[in-house]
Amino acid sequence: MNLERLHLEQCSNLVDLHMPIESKLKFLSIRHCTQIRTLDLVRAQKLDILIVEECEDVVELHMPVDSLKLKHLSLQWCKLKILNLMWTQNLENLHLGQCSNLVELHMPIVSKLKFLSIRHCKLIRTLDLVWAQNLDTLNVVECEDLEELHMPVESLKLKHLRLQWCKLRTLNLTQARNLKNLSLECDDLLELHMSTESPELNQIVIGCSKLRTLYLGLSPYLKHLDLYYCSNLVEFHALVGCLSGSVMFKPCLVKQGFPMSGSLPELHLTARPLGTCPLHPDNNLPKFHFHCTYKELLLSSTENLAKLISLGLCACTNLASLSRIICGVQLRKLTLEGSIPEAPKELNQLECLEELNLLSTNIEHVPDSIATLKHLKFLQFKSCRFLKQLPENIGRLECLEELHFTDCTSLRDIPNSICEMKRLKCFHLTDCILVEKLPKEIGYLKCLEVLNIQGTRIRDFPPNISQLEDLTILF
Repeated sequence: MNLERLHLEQCSNLVDLHMPIESKLKFLSIRHCTQIRTLDLVRAQKLDILIVEECEDVVELHMPVDSLKLKHLSLQWCKLKILNLMWTQNLENLHLGQCSNLVELHMPIVSKLKFLSIRHCKLIRTLDLVWAQNLDTLNVVECEDLEELHMPVESLKLKHLRLQWCKLRTLNLTQARNLKNLSLECDDLLELHMSTESPELNQIVIGCSKLRTLYLGLSPYLKHLDLYYCSNLVEFHALVGCLSGSVMFKPCLVKQGFPMSGSLPELHLTARPLGTCPLHPDNNLPKFHFHCTYKELLLSSTENLAKLISLGLCACTNLASLSRIICGVQLRKLTLEGSIPEAPKELNQLECLEELNLLSTNIEHVPDSIATLKHLKFLQFKSCRFLKQLPENIGRLECLEELHFTDCTSLRDIPNSICEMKRLKCFHLTDCILVEKLPKEIGYLKCLEVLNIQGTRIRDFPPNISQLEDLTILF
């Protein structure tokens, strides 16, 4: 009766285990006892740890009516169909593995459960954890029939969640605001509801899901984001921007799995000025709200998305950091729109850029580094009404095929170096009301097919323009 610890291993002929009437047993481990079918532990009310592993014929487990002492329970490779833990209010750790016949799991109404791991329990369909408000870690792996997971109304203590190869279609984590690590690989997952604020979230891995929208809310310390085989993903909302914590982009829209002319991604950034920053009302940094559209064929093929995740929650913008972030992403197409006051200075880092659009920006000057974009084919300035001049070396854009200036009302002169562009086909100067003349050597643009000068002051043409016999001029 005074026995406190009992280890039974590889007792291959053991069929019955009888406990004393008044048991002081605290620790019981039964391993590889392949003949035992029933475990009657009704009298083991002081049991603290119970381990039953690879007892493949166990079909019944009778626990004490009052199991207040039990804190650790591990059941592996058993044939239990129903596991009733209604009276284990102090249970903290529960491991269930390879219980292939398990259909029902009944948890206590008042629970101190901190760690729950369920692996390869292929028949369980519903997991009710509504009362597990103290849960810290939840691992559910290869429970192939699991369709419903009911989380607590408040999951404030949940930090680690892993769900793999389940049939869950919806997962509600709106109350799990202290989550640190999230790993989801559920083929049928259609909806994921995250907390609007996840100040502790550090790592997210989501694969093989049918999610169309992913909203991460405020996740200032997110360091690792891995999205793979999420072929239905259309929208991704998050704080994106510079890693220094000085820029806020919200929301970010990710589009994936649609035809694109190139294999590299596209970035469209729109800025709207804000008067003040609620967090830093007294600093002098420019303040913006950004809307970001990011498109990529294979979301996991580059580290671009990770570079766009921001650690900042405020609207104060360090323009130098913003420039480094934009130019640190390998892009095919870049569009900057809105009240952005400066063009990125490190444009030379965008070695593969093919299309650059500056729309309604407040940019006055274009950096000389634009001339290093050897693969640039399309360049557009639209409603850039503060743009005064272009770099003299812009003619070094040897692959440029289309050059558009529309409603650039402060632009006066076009550098003569554009006549060095060997592949330029379309040159549009539309509503550039201060432009009075064309470059003198425009006749050297042998590939030029369209010249649009509507809304300019141009009245005279250089004599050599007559060399361009196939040129169409739009007045």
